[in-house]
Amino acid sequence: MISATDTALLDHISQQQDRACHLLGLLKGMAALDMSRASPDAVTSMIHVSKNLAEDLCLNLDNTRLPAPASPRKLADLAAEWEAAFARWKIALDEDQEGNLTTPDCLKWEARRIDLHQRISETEISDLQDLRALIRFIWTDGEVDQEDYPDVPRWALVKLMSWASTAA
Repeated sequence: MISATDTALLDHISQQQDRACHLLGLLKGMAALDMSRASPDAVTSMIHVSKNLAEDLCLNLDNTRLPAPASPRKLADLAAEWEAAFARWKIALDEDQEGNLTTPDCLKWEARRIDLHQRISETEISDLQDLRALIRFIWTDGEVDQEDYPDVPRWALVKLMSWASTAA
């Protein structure tokens, strides 16, 4: 999933690529005119336009002018995405005729689950909604309702303890 920041950055890069293509076209045109010695005034005008384009490119590619990063995602949002990916993964498992978990859908949803799992582990609990989402995530991911001794990752317990100590 492409974030708003990624989209803004891609748009920004695309605009700079357009400028670079225009600049290249101008430079090629100037080279052709210069070789033919046909129109020195046109070359002079093109030099000024090229200079302005090059200055724009330099300014716009300065890292201080890049789009600002998006605000961090909430844990609850990531957990909701993980739950949706988990549900899609389970559907893909059921549809996998050979049972080897290597169908494109199985692999796609497993990769998405792993990515979101990692992002959840790196995201702090910011409110009760996040706390509830993390508990629901732990319950589902660790198959708590099916196991006498569920597998709860240490990072999740640390996150819960940290929240408990700051929320008191």
